[in-house]
Amino acid sequence: MEGTEAAVTEGKGGPPAATARQGITKTYVAVLVMLVSVGSSIATVAAYDRYVAQKVVAVDVSGFLQKQRDLVLAKKITMDDFKANLERYIAALKSQPRNKVLILEDVIASKNLEKVSY
Repeated sequence: MEGTEAAVTEGKGGPPAATARQGITKTYVAVLVMLVSVGSSIATVAAYDRYVAQKVVAVDVSGFLQKQRDLVLAKKITMDDFKANLERYIAALKSQPRNKVLILEDVIASKNLEKVSY
């Protein structure tokens, strides 16, 4: 009781607010807010780029067909193998994510694009 009586006689009803929160300063809060803001911005841009942004993917259908034709003519594969390869290629094209746009490689000027392969 002596501790509480001394605090009451000095005009203090409990621990002062300044001593209870000495570790948190305005600078600390400002830095923390900036770090959270930068982190959430980076996460938002990364998620947008991965799941929403449209990406152009080149498809070399003519190259695929020429290669398969050459293999059939050289009798390295049968027509059944050709049909199976063609079905696999079509399945690879259909399995692309919705945010990827497939364009024929013949109409693209740049050669630095991702290409679909089977």
